[in-house]
Amino acid sequence: MDESRNTTVAKEVLISRELLLARDINQYYLFAVLAMGLPGNLLIVVTCQSIQPLSLSSLLVSVVAMFDTLAIVVKLTDNQLLLHRVNLDAFLCKTIAVFSKFFSTIAVWMLVMLCVQQCLAVYLPTKKSYFLSKSRSCILMTVISFAIFAALLVLYFVDTYSRFNVIHTCADENSMTYESLLVIESLHVIIPHMVITVLVFFLHCGLGHFSRNYCSIFMQQEKDAASASNEVHTDVENRVLKNRDDEITLVNLTRAAASMFLILSLGTCGYVILTILDHFEVMTLQRNPKWYLFAQVSNLMLDSTFCLKFLLYFLISGTFRKYFVSRFLCHG
Repeated sequence: MDESRNTTVAKEVLISRELLLARDINQYYLFAVLAMGLPGNLLIVVTCQSIQPLSLSSLLVSVVAMFDTLAIVVKLTDNQLLLHRVNLDAFLCKTIAVFSKFFSTIAVWMLVMLCVQQCLAVYLPTKKSYFLSKSRSCILMTVISFAIFAALLVLYFVDTYSRFNVIHTCADENSMTYESLLVIESLHVIIPHMVITVLVFFLHCGLGHFSRNYCSIFMQQEKDAASASNEVHTDVENRVLKNRDDEITLVNLTRAAASMFLILSLGTCGYVILTILDHFEVMTLQRNPKWYLFAQVSNLMLDSTFCLKFLLYFLISGTFRKYFVSRFLCHG
């Protein structure tokens, strides 16, 4: 009897520690993400502007960094409103939740678009500028953004089982319908995870061929253009080699960022799928604090993808380091 009671007490202590750890993670981790992400993403944008001429690839890398920053800031705002039980009416609660999920989702989809652009650069280098020119890319980004925002508006405002049915604090949550949660999380992480997996595989397979054949594809075109302007062929060769190195650098940066997302989003994908299959039973905090801790760790891992890209780029890419040093230490 005493042994059984001691075991029960030990389990309660363990559960209490798990619950406290999960709540601490939920309360503080976004501040750490912001502290790393804000300066890091700003440095990515400034460094990419050093890659001249400014290509669509470097522009998209900058756009991804900017959306990552917005995702962190808006999610932190929503998180603090929930934790401090700020009194807001239903409409404002819904609006903040929509924008929080929107910026997190669109940041991931911008990474998807960057992967698509790099696949086109690797497999169709001469057609890339036609299929994804800067104007077409802006239109595509706008269409994707509006489509995701419209879907979230419908799901959050029409769903009768959402957490926002009356005027109350934003922390008074009720579960959304299974269907709504499935659509939201599929847009947020599950579909992008599957698409990026395929694109990273193709990038890995095609990069070697692209690197070997880039000069043969573009050298003659550049020499013909140089002959018309009396440019020295040696300068042309150096420019083509530099362009090749810059393109390979951007492909490698994209592969690294995408691979990091795939690894760090696995927990969230598993959590969402298992939660929906279990019809939210394990989500109940009182029933399973371990599951709540797993959810917070998964959120931490996923949101870390918004703040670790600069560190990743700096560590894996010598060319990125060269541009960074040139920009900030050599003034030019």
